[in-house]
Amino acid sequence: MEAPDGGEPISSLPSFTPVVFITAFGCGLDRYVGDPENGDAWTIVDASSQALTATTLGDDSVTITFEG
Repeated sequence: MEAPDGGEPISSLPSFTPVVFITAFGCGLDRYVGDPENGDAWTIVDASSQALTATTLGDDSVTITFEG
């Protein structure tokens, strides 16, 4: 998800329904392929450090939810 800013320094992340990626996998620089649950997740935060998203990593799925 992105918060399109049109060149402005701060913009709002629009509310969205959960996004689910199924049959997901990840690979590292060493070409290792693994399940998402063993990977890293990023949380999008606003200017006051309030979490706007939550990520759930499963053995073959990734779900991103709007929290803001």
